Amino acid sequence: MISNHTKGLAYSHIAALLLSFPALFAKSMQLAAPAIIFWRLLVAGLVLLLVAHLQGHLKYITREQWKRYMLTGMIMAIHWVCFFEAIQRSTAITGQVLMAAVPLTVLAIEPLFYGEKYTWQKSLLSIGGFVGVMLVILSQSEDMTIPLEAMAYGLASLLGVSAFSLLNRKNVRERHAIGVMAIQVSIGFLVVGLMRIFLFTDINFTPTPHEWGLIFLLGTVFTAVAHTLYSASYKFISVQLASVAMNLELLYLAFMAYFFFSEPVTWVTILGSIIVLFCAFSVSRIRS
Repeated sequence: MISNHTKGLAYSHIAALLLSFPALFAKSMQLAAPAIIFWRLLVAGLVLLLVAHLQGHLKYITREQWKRYMLTGMIMAIHWVCFFEAIQRSTAITGQVLMAAVPLTVLAIEPLFYGEKYTWQKSLLSIGGFVGVMLVILSQSEDMTIPLEAMAYGLASLLGVSAFSLLNRKNVRERHAIGVMAIQVSIGFLVVGLMRIFLFTDINFTPTPHEWGLIFLLGTVFTAVAHTLYSASYKFISVQLASVAMNLELLYLAFMAYFFFSEPVTWVTILGSIIVLFCAFSVSRIRS
């Protein structure tokens, strides 16, 4: 019989594998990042709302909770747009390294949110993780330079998802993660919808028949199912252990990006990835 610990690890590792695919979708589609996120949020929102409704996770939401869900939903939408923009302007590996560095960024800014003290271990790990991210980004171009737009979108995405994680800590402790995310994704869809009307008027939002299939997979399997599995792993293992498994997204993606898109994997890429993963694993040990 499978133990709960093994089951939790299986959920988190399957989620990590599934969540490494969205970066590849960004490279496979001709649609602009805001258009991809618009349809991704619509599909994922419908699926998550249905599941949350059937499981009774959408009842008795207070006004204060609605305010927090709206704020985090807006941050999530902006993060996803910036994340896909960064990938489309650079490489899939670059985008995933940014996600692997999230625990390190959280480590750096968490004291600002909760008044905790900095320690030299945490400071060194945050700096080391940033160096690793920069090495990977630099390695993705032949002349070792960073496109300014890609860097700006990447850093905005990294700060956005880190702030989202910190602000969402209270949300998922109060209510089931599926219900919380269903509302946040729906809010995010409305935010990107407003952006479509007022900011992205010159962007084509109409997918090709081939892209419709990719959007459906992205919204269902690689967003709704993946995040549901990740949330479910919390029932059996600690959040710290689950987050360590999620950092393996970077390794999964590096192999897929190399074989499917022939993206460069140089010694600098490998070195930067090792630094990020080492620092992220070390963070989990400090926080446990």
